[in-house]
Order: sequence, then C-alpha cells, then structure tokens
Amino acid sequence: MADFLNPEICKDFRNAINLTPIFMHDKRYKSSFNLYCAIMDRVDDSIKYLNQHSETPKTETDFLIFIMYACMVLDAINELQRNLKFKNKYANSNDKDAYLYFKEICMNQLELSADECPTDEQFFRYFRSLSMAHPFETNRVNFLQKNKEIQYSPWVIVNSSSSRIPIVGIRIYSNKNDSIKDLKFPFSILKDYIQSRFELMRLATDSLNEIVNRQLNIWKSEKIPTNLSTLDTLIAIRNMLAKHFEQTYPIDDLISCMTIELSNTKNEDILENYREVIR
Repeated sequence: MADFLNPEICKDFRNAINLTPIFMHDKRYKSSFNLYCAIMDRVDDSIKYLNQHSETPKTETDFLIFIMYACMVLDAINELQRNLKFKNKYANSNDKDAYLYFKEICMNQLELSADECPTDEQFFRYFRSLSMAHPFETNRVNFLQKNKEIQYSPWVIVNSSSSRIPIVGIRIYSNKNDSIKDLKFPFSILKDYIQSRFELMRLATDSLNEIVNRQLNIWKSEKIPTNLSTLDTLIAIRNMLAKHFEQTYPIDDLISCMTIELSNTKNEDILENYREVIR
C-alpha cells in the first residue's frame, strides 16, 4: 500500500538544503537554516508515525497522538510558507480551494450558512483546539465569537459504530445551551486535508531551488581576469572560493608559499623551484 504521506517530498526538501552551502553560510538565509533543519527532522518523524498509523484510530489516545503529529506537519508547512513566501492556493478565503474538505460538515453539523463557514484551515484549528489544545474552553473562532459562545469537549470520538464508514470527531458542550453536540466526519476527509497541505512542501523545495539557481547564475557570470600575476590570480581564486562558501586551505597554502620570507637562505633554491611549479 502506498504511503499516506510521501516521504520523498521531505527528502527532496532536505536535499535542496544540504546540497549547497548557501543556506548555512549566506547571511541572507543563515538565520533560517536552523528553522529548516528543525522542520525537516520534525516532518520526517511525523510522517513516519502518520504513515504507520494511517488506519482509523481505535482509541482516543491513538487519535490524539495522530492529531499531534498532524499538527506538527501542518505547522511546519505554515512556517515554510511564511518564511519562503511561496504561493499557497488554500490561503485565500475568497477562493473555493480554501473550502474543499470541511464546508459541508460545517453547514450540516454546525448549522452555518455557506457565507459563515470557516476555511478548511480555520476549521482544523477549531477542531484542534477542542480536541487537544484547549479542550476545556475555546471561543477563538469567528463563528463562536459572534454569539460570545464558549465550547468545551470532554472527549474525542473514534470509529463510531453507528456509521458504515470510519468516523472521527469530538463531543461538544456549550455555555449557551444544554444540548450536547457530536461533530463527526469521515477519517478519510481529515487525511485528505492533511495530505493536501503536506504536498505544499514541494513548493517550499521549489523556492529553495530558485534561490540556489539564481545565486549560481550570478556566480557563473563572475570571471577571474586572465592578465593577473600568479600571486594575484591565487588571491582572486581564494577570494572567489570564500565568496562561494568553499574551502580555501589548498589555495591558502599556495599563497603562503608565494609570499613567505625565508629565514634560512639555504632553502632559497628549493622555494624558488616550488614557486616555479606553481607558476
């Protein structure tokens, strides 16, 4: 069976970071380097767990852990989007792509009109809040704030026996009425939502590759003059290597041989022969 979340997506992101010294050393990007490293390690661990537990959870604990790892993946993608500023087609609340997964659920079970429905991202934050982040009190979302409603959740729901398809959800209490509401939806919809956001990591990798290609084109346009002396040529090569964040010690050794002052004249012939080889 194919993985629920494709590990190659994170692997490609890691390769884009590690195949160049730019992100580690360039002052324009090095402040984000540790963020990228933290993200790819967290995402690797998270998708490994999610892929190994992609069947409908059997216990509340299983489901809560699934949500926790899913949140790390989704938060990682949000951080990359903010940092690299790639286009996220789901981010525009005026676009239908922002309402692909949970809109019908909101209309049928939360009794919201089409115009009142939160985006998929807003719905997931609401679901996350009640299921694990703020189960004892949440009023953070707009469709609750308008009524000054506070909601509480005593437990999550896993694999309801009343449905023919695998169902997950949360039980909801409210400070506005005494009724108890179960918000339930197919586990497959939650997985599809998580997968759609994880796929955005491809765009993060594309953004990194664009940065690298742009810098490589600049470096390719820079040439070392051909009319320099041997010493000046070595110095120019050394400076270019340093600018490209490459090791310079072999060139440093040659420059040292070209510029060293002898303390023992007996070595003059040996040094001159060595310099002649360099020339």
